[in-house]
Amino acid sequence: DNGSIAASSFHWDFGDGATSEDANPAHNYEADGTYTVTLIATNACGSDTATQEITILLPPTANWEQNGNEGCEGMNIQFNAAPQGPGLSYSWTFEGGEPATSDQPNPTILYATAGNYPVQLIVTNAAGSDTIVQDDAIVVNSNPLAAFAANGILGQADVQFDNASIAASSFHWDFGDGATSEAANPAHNYEADGTYTATLIASNACGSDTATQEITILLPPAASWEQTGNAGCEGLSIQFNAAPQGPGLTYAWMFEGGEPATSDLPDPTIVYATAGNYGVQLIVTNAAGSDTIIQDDAIVVGPNPLAAFAANGVLGQASVQFDNASIAASSFHWDFGDGATSEAANPAHNYEADGTYTVTLIATNACGSDTATQEMTILLPPTANWEQNTVEGCEGLNIQFNAAPQGPGLSYSW
Repeated sequence: DNGSIAASSFHWDFGDGATSEDANPAHNYEADGTYTVTLIATNACGSDTATQEITILLPPTANWEQNGNEGCEGMNIQFNAAPQGPGLSYSWTFEGGEPATSDQPNPTILYATAGNYPVQLIVTNAAGSDTIVQDDAIVVNSNPLAAFAANGILGQADVQFDNASIAASSFHWDFGDGATSEAANPAHNYEADGTYTATLIASNACGSDTATQEITILLPPAASWEQTGNAGCEGLSIQFNAAPQGPGLTYAWMFEGGEPATSDLPDPTIVYATAGNYGVQLIVTNAAGSDTIIQDDAIVVGPNPLAAFAANGVLGQASVQFDNASIAASSFHWDFGDGATSEAANPAHNYEADGTYTVTLIATNACGSDTATQEMTILLPPTANWEQNTVEGCEGLNIQFNAAPQGPGLSYSW
């Protein structure tokens, strides 16, 4: 409003670069601020100048910029309010954010939980306030969470893996035995007993998460054994070694003809004292079950030879028949005590002179030899004869007679 006196013309400078020659102009300021308005009033006598400061303050128009609008759990978003300047205050509301509110012009907000979240901003100055709300301003995608259950049955090698992962789009399994799978819910067959660490890596666009679980595979044992031999002679000692061997296994052996006849050791030593063919049984047990193996004629024990004989002679005869009573022998050696020998089973022998002879029989087979001895006395009827020291002489002649044979057990009648 022009309050000039005696002026005929006017020049206005509004302080923002705009001017007017109107007496009572109106002017629209485009921005808040303090402007110096100048009026020059003029007539034929000259000019006069008046100035006045004008402060322009409009209610703010709320707005903001942000450095992103979509990401994964745990993402941070930087918000920058517009306008910014002195005399402005800010009231932010961040649903799902941390912190949930702020009075800063440029807050940084953490979004830890998946979801779609709105943002509200109220900007206020002395002239008023403005509110802006943006629905779904923030889209937070879930990080994957890996989880699974392993469903197996004791005594079986097959395991079904049930995937309980959350928000995952792809999977990688490592079963701990070198095998892998990309299936969501795989089944896997383990080839050997053991404790395996199964690993699941669940992934999506936000990253990966890992879950692990120990899987214990225990199958019923398959009984078997090795032995240091399977044949020998009476007194044979055999070392048995059960398979498998390891913790959690028990053993039940039965040794027909053996000593001891039973054992619960994994590697017993058994003595077979008596000839024969013998079976062996082994039962191997663990928590998953048991298995039995029986081997007939697992052990063949040959007899040791036993030497024995009878001498059948007749008093007064030099010929003796020897009857062999040996057991389990395959060859024989006779020594008749007079330097003569024989390899026959049942020999006859003619002694050439009286006497007492030690007869020896050695009976032999693959397991060794045995010896039997017996004294033989040979006594034949004597053949009478003599020698004399002369055959002729004079009356009163003495003759020395020497009977033959001479020796114990002989009597003479001249």
